[in-house]
Amino acid sequence: MRRVGSAITAAVLAALTGVLGFLLGEHMGALQAQRAQPLPAAVIAPVTGSGEAAEVEAVAVAPGLAPAGCAPALAQCREARISLRDSVAELTSEQAELRAELEFYRGLMRADGDSEGLRLHRVEWSALDSERVLLRAVLVRAGPQNRVVEGTLAMRLRGRRGDKVVETPISELLAGPPPAERFRLRHFQEWEAELRLPRGFTPERLIATIDPRGAAPIVKSMPWADLEAER
Repeated sequence: MRRVGSAITAAVLAALTGVLGFLLGEHMGALQAQRAQPLPAAVIAPVTGSGEAAEVEAVAVAPGLAPAGCAPALAQCREARISLRDSVAELTSEQAELRAELEFYRGLMRADGDSEGLRLHRVEWSALDSERVLLRAVLVRAGPQNRVVEGTLAMRLRGRRGDKVVETPISELLAGPPPAERFRLRHFQEWEAELRLPRGFTPERLIATIDPRGAAPIVKSMPWADLEAER
């Protein structure tokens, strides 16, 4: 993982170096082209008089030259600065996405003490409207073994309706295609379900039961409020 992180950092630095080199080369080329152009006659005309009169005449000629000679270069510098800023922002966003993916895969490989190394990773829900939610999870098998593990995954939602505690299987709350109840994985498998919450029902806990074939079931209880996805 350290090698991957170093590679990402090196790629970002290389991209920034390339952008800077290109922009500086364009700017220097524009300046050299301007220097190669002949000076206007008004500039090379001799300054008559002496003393303060000569200084006033020279100052009168210089202001007319500066905007005409520097305006294109200043415009190019401004465009280069904007382009560089946009490139840095894009590279920063890409690096943040890569770091998030790395953290996700680090989490996949982290082992715990559950049977067969099975566990739920990144369980979260997001609201679709006032009654519907999208529930997602990733079932992970960590550890050195490389064989396929099979079994079933069942979830139920516990909450309150008025003064009563109600516990309902996810299968009875579905508002979309049913998720696969059985799993067969070597490393990880995604799980997703669209639910419609009954009116007046307040979810409190999500309870998941992982039942691998030939091993003891794993029961995981999670506070519903803690599983809301970040916006």
